[in-house]
Amino acid sequence: MSRQRNSRNDVGNGVVIEGVYARLSAKLYRGNDPRAYRDPEGNVTPVQAALAVHSPLLDKLDQGEPVVVPKWQITGHSNPGLRQWYPWMAGPGCVRVYPDDVVEETDDDADGR
Repeated sequence: MSRQRNSRNDVGNGVVIEGVYARLSAKLYRGNDPRAYRDPEGNVTPVQAALAVHSPLLDKLDQGEPVVVPKWQITGHSNPGLRQWYPWMAGPGCVRVYPDDVVEETDDDADGR
């Protein structure tokens, strides 16, 4: 899904944040989570493996579809400048992240994890 970009990386109602889709995918898949998940049959699996099997959000990432996540997952502590450059990125709410790294504000609820 290609969009016209201007010099500030603004695109339509959103902004291009280079590499954000790949970082989001990597963070959700490779987070270090020491917890374990016990399924109804009593089998124990690491939480990350259980999430990979049971997550609509990870299914969308696998298929290269846009995902809706809370804003803090994009801005967080590692990208404080985004909240200053784009005031709509501050505060509560969600953003839609496209595979071509376009991020736009949305009123939709976050995809299930």
